[in-house]
Amino acid sequence: MNALNKIRQAGFSLSVVDGKLLVTPAKNLTDQQREFIKQQKAEIIGDLEREGEQRYFGFLITRPDGSQFFSYQVPFMSMQEIHIQYAAVSAIEPVTGEVYPED
Repeated sequence: MNALNKIRQAGFSLSVVDGKLLVTPAKNLTDQQREFIKQQKAEIIGDLEREGEQRYFGFLITRPDGSQFFSYQVPFMSMQEIHIQYAAVSAIEPVTGEVYPED
């Protein structure tokens, strides 16, 4: 599992703004997680930038209360676009590995 997914599975949302890595909710990070992110920062930023260029059909959205739902977008959206649409949620994961027929 790569560093980005490891931090996401711990319940954090990550983004890059003006070249800076943002982790939400930062107040919940342990010292060990902070050190891990610091050591893996370049890899995480690179993965986020590549991910931001990709476009996805489905997203798993996690609300601040922990409840989740799927959102499906046509046309496909980038992670940056979906984060704008769902700015108040605590996490967004792209649904990958699914193939949908062209309509």
